[in-house]
Amino acid sequence: MSSRSDWLDLADKATPDNFPFSPNADEAIALLPFFLALKPANDELDSQTYDQLRDANLPHSLKMAGWDLTRLAEAQDRFPEWHEFLDDAYHARRPHRDSRRLRFEVPGVHGQRFATYRGATLDTAEYVIIAMHGRAAAADRLTRDLEAFLPSTDQIALIAPQATDNAWYPNPAHLPPEQNQPHIDDTLAVIDSLWACAREQVAANQIVVCGFSQGACAALTWARSRDVSPLAIMGFSGFQIEVGGSYRHLFDSVLYSSRSEGDEFCTDQNMAQTLSDLREQAPHALIHTDPGSHHVISEYDGQILRKTLGLE
Repeated sequence: MSSRSDWLDLADKATPDNFPFSPNADEAIALLPFFLALKPANDELDSQTYDQLRDANLPHSLKMAGWDLTRLAEAQDRFPEWHEFLDDAYHARRPHRDSRRLRFEVPGVHGQRFATYRGATLDTAEYVIIAMHGRAAAADRLTRDLEAFLPSTDQIALIAPQATDNAWYPNPAHLPPEQNQPHIDDTLAVIDSLWACAREQVAANQIVVCGFSQGACAALTWARSRDVSPLAIMGFSGFQIEVGGSYRHLFDSVLYSSRSEGDEFCTDQNMAQTLSDLREQAPHALIHTDPGSHHVISEYDGQILRKTLGLE
């Protein structure tokens, strides 16, 4: 695309006939990749368009097009069938055509939300992965990142809930928990809800609960504060939130904690209590440190995930 008018022309052609309102210019450009995600195709025009708009500093979310949360809520109330579409478009969640949505409701700030649902259906899955995204991130992106480590998801259901405003809690996880309440409790309730949903279809030892960064903190905290025994708990670049609990009951679960050596978020100080508790309460836990300073899900993390699922 060579000009803004070219993008507007493409957006006009992409708008579904049944879209409930006529967007203005900025809205039309911002909605373009999300419109494309509604169209059946075998390519990735939706995500590619999103990247191009972002790189060109053009609107790629309804927030950038001038919306606020009040306007978003009004539009969702008026057009409930477009609720999830508008939520993704407002928060600039990079769209992916193959993602499905799983509705769930929990009390609190993350209530009445939805999860990205990829891979096998719950009633046919051999394994279920419940995955918690990081701060300012998106469920769709996390499921895609995890899929990149898996040779196939034909027998694996990936479920990743989406946090309100793309964050599970507002402040850093190393701060006293009361500075992140009630968000911490509400986040753990999200995992509770999806755990219950998965358990209706598969056994506990067929479920992996994992997370990256802020989501890793949530996954580890949930595991030590709940009387559950999943196949695995995996914290990629994260640490527990100090709300009590223990890992002792997880003797039959794979426990995995990782970080990069120079990760500014997973410092020695932030990780100290988590590593101490894992070593004392769950001697079988695998603790891994990568060289470098990247805050990422590493290839080694992916290797452990594959081994846990019996894929290598």
